[in-house]
Amino acid sequence: GLILGIGNDYFNSDTVDDKTTAGTPQHNDTRFKEIYLWGKVGYLQMIETLKTEFDKVIVKGNPGNHDEKSSFSLFTNIYDIYNQTKDPKVQVDFGFKDLRYSTCQSFGDNLIVFSHGKSPEGKNLNDKKIAENIKYQFPEEFSRAKNVYVFVGHLHQDSEQKFDNVTVIRTASLTGIDSWHSANLFLGQRQGHSVYLIDKTKGYVGKRNITLSEDEKYSKIPGLGRKDIDNVYEAMKRTLNLNTDTINKQRADNRLKEIEKEFKSIDKKYNSLINDVVQILGDGTPLDPETLESLKGVLGYPKETEQLETEKVMLLKTRNKKGK
Repeated sequence: GLILGIGNDYFNSDTVDDKTTAGTPQHNDTRFKEIYLWGKVGYLQMIETLKTEFDKVIVKGNPGNHDEKSSFSLFTNIYDIYNQTKDPKVQVDFGFKDLRYSTCQSFGDNLIVFSHGKSPEGKNLNDKKIAENIKYQFPEEFSRAKNVYVFVGHLHQDSEQKFDNVTVIRTASLTGIDSWHSANLFLGQRQGHSVYLIDKTKGYVGKRNITLSEDEKYSKIPGLGRKDIDNVYEAMKRTLNLNTDTINKQRADNRLKEIEKEFKSIDKKYNSLINDVVQILGDGTPLDPETLESLKGVLGYPKETEQLETEKVMLLKTRNKKGK
């Protein structure tokens, strides 16, 4: 299964005048209502997409210092939706322990905890302090666990620290660089997130980083026009269009761009080699395209690019596949 934490500064601000929960002004590209609706549409489409890839998606609350009220509202909305649909592949628990600032999920011999890493009053919580307090926050679950993993955000960086059987794992952030980050020199961090693999008995066995490409860092969701839209929510769903087919096509497009760069690099290498040979053995007359391609074949160009060609064909089939 997959465990997701809702919040963790998913929303940049928490008020209609663009401030965090504690009142710190933020820079947003649009109004609070639109930000919240985009966030809700995106999260629901993400859950619906991920449940096709996992046997179960477990959703936990994980409020941040930027979005304590908004993330609670989103968590409540999502609970309402899946409590009504009774979807067997989506689990949203709503007990008192699920409404705290830190929440947990037991999994085999492991206790998995979500904590933002900053208190509602704005105090930063260091890793040692967080690790030492898990046994007090979740005494029953802690006593049964051999391994405890606490996933923490807030600092927008990757790190892991172990304190006895408690490992505190901080994750990077998908957030962009705004004027505040630039002014305070919070630059150069990896922009992305991570998927962590936890085995029921072995515990934490690995992770995969998902890092934004340079193109993705600067891309934005297309805005909605104000005319001829009777239902803003449905228009946002169509615009975002997050599903397995669109994700696979986007991945295919990204990889195809990388393949084209690899082809250009290989072409450059062979063309340079052939030009050097011509300069040494020939009279300096440029080769015609047909002769150039023939020489590249003799030197091994087709063999070197064979795997790329095969991958390119498969990716083009994926990209051109029609959705259901």
